Amino acid sequence: MSPCTIRHARREDVPTILELIKELADYEKELSA
Repeated sequence: MSPCTIRHARREDVPTILELIKELADYEKELSA
């Protein structure tokens, strides 16, 4: 397993963060169906 670095989000991270949120929402909808 490769090492993990935790840092504050940057402006350029926003698209990736939004995509992760959307994928999580889709996943949770599938669980409740």
